[in-house]
Amino acid sequence: MKINVLKNRPVFMILLLPFIKLPGMGEYAATDLLMDMMFACSTAVIFYLAIRVKYRPDTVIKLALLLQAYLFFITIYYGSLTLTLLRNTIGVFFAMVLVDLWVRRNDFIVYDSILILFVLFSAANVLMGCGRFFETYLFGQRTNLTSISVPMIFLSAYGAYVRYRRTRRPWYIAAFALIFFLNLYLIVKESVSTAMMAILLFPVLVCLFRIRIMEKIRPVVYLMAFAVYNILFFTLQKFEMLRFIITGLFGESMTLTGRTLIWNNAVNGFLQRPLFGYGVKMLWVSRGEYSTGTAMVHNNLLQFLTEGGLTGLALFLIMIAAAVKCLRIRRNRMEDILLLAALCSMFTAMITEVLTLYNYFYFMIVLIAAGKGTQTDEEQCENRTDHDPPHH
Repeated sequence: MKINVLKNRPVFMILLLPFIKLPGMGEYAATDLLMDMMFACSTAVIFYLAIRVKYRPDTVIKLALLLQAYLFFITIYYGSLTLTLLRNTIGVFFAMVLVDLWVRRNDFIVYDSILILFVLFSAANVLMGCGRFFETYLFGQRTNLTSISVPMIFLSAYGAYVRYRRTRRPWYIAAFALIFFLNLYLIVKESVSTAMMAILLFPVLVCLFRIRIMEKIRPVVYLMAFAVYNILFFTLQKFEMLRFIITGLFGESMTLTGRTLIWNNAVNGFLQRPLFGYGVKMLWVSRGEYSTGTAMVHNNLLQFLTEGGLTGLALFLIMIAAAVKCLRIRRNRMEDILLLAALCSMFTAMITEVLTLYNYFYFMIVLIAAGKGTQTDEEQCENRTDHDPPHH
């Protein structure tokens, strides 16, 4: 069944906005209430649209729903039901369904919308932060520059590439450049080393994946290798090979701003409940001299281990593997290369931050699972919508 609203860019942007709510928006009661109202309306509209088009989620969306449902019930079992838990669980699922609904029918609306919104967000983050309008930044505290800025940059890079390749309009390159340099400015200013490493790694991986011999290795192997490296990083904590990067290049202490103590305490807590974990933000670990405790362990995979145990981490990795299995690393499939390089780079950023705290990471998973990156130039020309001008 065709529904005209699925061709409407403003409708998509309005529906998307409450699912990409930024921390700074909660500093004022009016904007916080507005986002809550929009969230309720968006979920109702998405639910209605899903029924009208007889939407059937693919395996990746089902796995994401299973992961969120599992964490939801584990948290209730060991703790209690809270409005925040309910909202976050519903938010992840409906955000993925929203993007999936549009990207499978009119993907250009998705790419154009995220570029417009990300330009506005990035500009507001720079111009209105540091006490001008927001207490810190629109993105919140400095660690959020990794959790939000890194996925935002990679999503923008992919969207701008797809749209520019189809239309040859320089606006898309300009939009990405603006998003990139505004975010990079604050990342450098605040010395957010993990974000720097992820951004620097991205072009390196793109070049490596274009080497013909790399085509023989399946994308899931690369992702699992980065996952293993992530786990070894917080378990072994052998930083001698990275001493120059950590201390010399980025000026960080070898304790990674107290994260090693957090990791040790979180691992000890995980070992007490290794199979099912404690539930979402139910385990508080000591931060030593920095604070009394925190529920954020500053490592994405370790966060899944503490919240959902081995079961939760397994569900997350299975979801990732299901998403990337359709990717093909070929020289004529640049979109696949960009998606895989972005996901691997985000796994690097996950070493010291929790990127799944916001929906930006899950949007990347939806774009990969939707299969848009598996089309060659010729196939995309054949499948081009009426709104897209032909290739030049």
